[in-house]
Amino acid sequence: MLKSLFFFVVRFSGFNYIYSKFMGNRIFIVGYHSVRPKIEIDDSVKKVSVDTKMFEDQIKYLINHGHTIIHFSDLAQIKNKKTKKPTIIYFDDGFKDNVLYVLPILKKYNVTGTFFVVPKFADESGGQYMNWEDIKKLSSSGMEIGSHTYSHAILTSIDTRLVSGELVSSKEKIEKEIGNHITTFSYPKGRFNKDIAELVSQAGYLYAITTQYGTNSFDAVVNNQYVLKKIAPRVYENMSDFMVRLYSFNIFYDFRS
Repeated sequence: MLKSLFFFVVRFSGFNYIYSKFMGNRIFIVGYHSVRPKIEIDDSVKKVSVDTKMFEDQIKYLINHGHTIIHFSDLAQIKNKKTKKPTIIYFDDGFKDNVLYVLPILKKYNVTGTFFVVPKFADESGGQYMNWEDIKKLSSSGMEIGSHTYSHAILTSIDTRLVSGELVSSKEKIEKEIGNHITTFSYPKGRFNKDIAELVSQAGYLYAITTQYGTNSFDAVVNNQYVLKKIAPRVYENMSDFMVRLYSFNIFYDFRS
């Protein structure tokens, strides 16, 4: 109730609009999982899916409000702070709907996305996850592919040796399948610690995204590149909620970092 009241007040008081004007020097990383038509959102994806129309409206909003859509691999080139509202759109887990519905929308608006895939899911080539042909299609369409471990292992729950195996084998398998190097990693369930972040670096990744809320400073992409923060649209939210989550909602998280 309190959060709903906050969203309502900051949106319609004008505070959200004013606050957004002070965020030109922040990096926005907007994370999704599944995107599909409402009639296809069943109980198996209800908690992680966004309706295709809502997703398209969110993409249009970002474009129309001065966000520059980039890849994680572009972060090294924006350290001079000249890029306006640099924004990354990414997707975890490799759901089949990413190639069926997300890709056409991104191509329609000439924007890019980053897709974190799980080789074990792709190897199974069935069900609700993309196979390797789907992933290759994303890559050949100019999308960035990243790793989400080899088997979607919760890294804080397994032995250090197994963590390294999950990180390295995933990177090697994806690179072999798509024919391109990958440099970005997403922690399954957002679970990590300092030692795991170090192993991510040792495995050859340049950036890693957590499930911590907030936007990122330009300094963070240099000094905290394995602990990047995200913005997470919710399936039950409307466009007004999205606008607040994009800007004012992060005031609680950005000022304490």
